[in-house]
Amino acid sequence: MGISVTVKRRIVYNGKTYDSPEELPENVRQAYARAMADPAASSSTPKVVFNGTEYDGLDAMPPEVRALYESAVGAVESGRPPQRTVTPAAAPSPASVSAAPIEPGSANPRSLRAALVAALALGLLLLGYYLYSTAAR
Repeated sequence: MGISVTVKRRIVYNGKTYDSPEELPENVRQAYARAMADPAASSSTPKVVFNGTEYDGLDAMPPEVRALYESAVGAVESGRPPQRTVTPAAAPSPASVSAAPIEPGSANPRSLRAALVAALALGLLLLGYYLYSTAAR
């Protein structure tokens, strides 16, 4: 079982969204760097989106979610997989597990290609069987 980690940072300044600090205007980028160096001095509270849920900062996360978040961030920063053990008490119940809907265009191209090749192969096999069975009559 692999772990997939996607880190997205979105910066909104004066109503415009930036995907990275490098996209910010120079004077704003300097202020951003100062705010990131000393988060306590910043007047804004960063929002955190983790597993599809938005929180008003780390303190707003439930303890088990924050522990998982910190484990994931530590894994990203260190480059090693997180060292987390799920105990039966912490495992989600089947009723609480939900799947996200599949968005159009979100399919893995390799999976789609493999499915098309398999469908083509099956179609050719059925065509061959049909031609063979009708020629034998």
